[in-house]
Amino acid sequence: MFFDRRQAPREPIALSIVLPNGATAVTRDVGPHGMYLRMPLDQRLDDWVRLEIDLARSGLHLSAVGQVLRTERGERSIGVALRLHSLQLRVLD
Repeated sequence: MFFDRRQAPREPIALSIVLPNGATAVTRDVGPHGMYLRMPLDQRLDDWVRLEIDLARSGLHLSAVGQVLRTERGERSIGVALRLHSLQLRVLD
């Protein structure tokens, strides 16, 4: 039996994220306390990563610090589960 240990539900949404090293990742799902993203096989993340995401359609900018909980190597990409800390939203200029 599967028990979901998440603090809050996640929404299936694909957002493009530019990682600190300039590579691009795409989210699979996002929630207030975490997200799962896929990134190219040749990329690596430290245990902690700063995320900066412009949500242009909504006129918002999201910033957070992500703690890497696990990575899963797939055939074409690496999946990364992140717990979000210090989440902040601001209106885009």
